[in-house]
Amino acid sequence: MKKRFSWTTPVDVALYQAGWLACVAAAAHDAVWAGVLIASALTAARLGLSDRPGPELRLVLSGAALGVAIDGALAAAGVVTYTSGQPAAWLPPLWILCLWMLFATLFSRALAWLRGRYVLAAVLGALGGPPAYLAGERLGAIEVPNTALALLTLALAWALATPLLTRLSERLMEVERAEITAF
Repeated sequence: MKKRFSWTTPVDVALYQAGWLACVAAAAHDAVWAGVLIASALTAARLGLSDRPGPELRLVLSGAALGVAIDGALAAAGVVTYTSGQPAAWLPPLWILCLWMLFATLFSRALAWLRGRYVLAAVLGALGGPPAYLAGERLGAIEVPNTALALLTLALAWALATPLLTRLSERLMEVERAEITAF
């Protein structure tokens, strides 16, 4: 069954990008709470518009937990240093967790086409995650002491995180196996 184009996909992506920019710009200017409020409002709006808010909320909270684990490990290892809002050396700042939650909302609709395509999800994660961090560095929200190490570590982290979020979206959004096309 071929799915028709939905305007929700570009809207979801645009809202995510707006939230990303708000969080990164706010963190770079030591106004973390502005980014947190904007990203939280966008996440809440997305949940409010969801046809399955309960499962999507669980997906969002799973994204936050994954963010604590991944960005916490990156911070603890010194791969990434946050310029503002970091409560402890081993904890990511709240604005990063808001980005993880907002990113997780993409898997219920905009990135739903990745379901069952774990290899593709891993490749896209490995290619897409590191540039976002480097852009965050250029904007002044984070510092990356060793670019080569960061690129390798971030690529690996996102190659794991993206298929994991894909799988979680399948499970939490209760997708029928018949709708999932293997890659």
